[in-house]
Amino acid sequence: MQKYLILVDSGCDISDEMKNDIPLEIIPITLEIGENHYVDDGNINLDAFLFDMENSIYSPKTAAPAPELYMQHFDKAKNIFIVSISSEISATYNNALIAKNTYQEKNPDKFIEVIDSRSASVAEALTVMYLDKLIKNGTNPHNAAVSARKYAESLQTFFVLDNLSNLKKSGRIGHLAGLLASILQIKPLMGSDGKGGIAMVKKMRGYKKAVNEMLDSIGQTPVNQLKERPLAIAHCKAKDEALDFMKRVQERYPFVEVHLTAMRATISIYANVKGILISY
Repeated sequence: MQKYLILVDSGCDISDEMKNDIPLEIIPITLEIGENHYVDDGNINLDAFLFDMENSIYSPKTAAPAPELYMQHFDKAKNIFIVSISSEISATYNNALIAKNTYQEKNPDKFIEVIDSRSASVAEALTVMYLDKLIKNGTNPHNAAVSARKYAESLQTFFVLDNLSNLKKSGRIGHLAGLLASILQIKPLMGSDGKGGIAMVKKMRGYKKAVNEMLDSIGQTPVNQLKERPLAIAHCKAKDEALDFMKRVQERYPFVEVHLTAMRATISIYANVKGILISY
């Protein structure tokens, strides 16, 4: 039996380079577009999924993994850590807690910790990487989980949306507001509200201006703090734009590391085509 195992949901965008040698299992979230269901197990054809999403009259939805999907991995390691997408935007965290509590009814001495990332995508991935580093450096499981929670709460997350169609379908912006946003090329810069939810940071005229504003927003954090942190970037079908953003980040800010990855289908539901998300 291995020493530890980290479980994440498919709301975590983590590249092979970021995974490195982390003992990791990804638990799939189910995505729903009308009557069509997609299990985000890494085998979804993202182009086809995005096409279906764009052409559907229905707002896409997500369904959290059943507790059993977590429990099937609990016997694989002595210590189990679960890092979840924010509890404010998904029931995944609650289902992971149910899995923990159900399993510990018969196995009360089993170490299982559930950590709310308070975010998603690469913020979840950075939390996983931080947790893994602590464990590899000899931090005991309990203290590693406590530190990982504090780290997750300290992360800054921003993202830019180019396609607002899902917001219109879900009713989060009205038809008229959506029409005006389209005509005026309004692109929102969004971020964490500090409680695990999502907040509007600024509305910009044009996608490039919104991306530039996101780059400038990093400068609000003191340089001495940036020197101690990695930054990660996730994109939905915006590789060229994300690579350009990555280059400009490296030229302007002293992050320890800068990572880049494509979004899985789960986060692509929120970000849509040309969405870019950063966390640090």
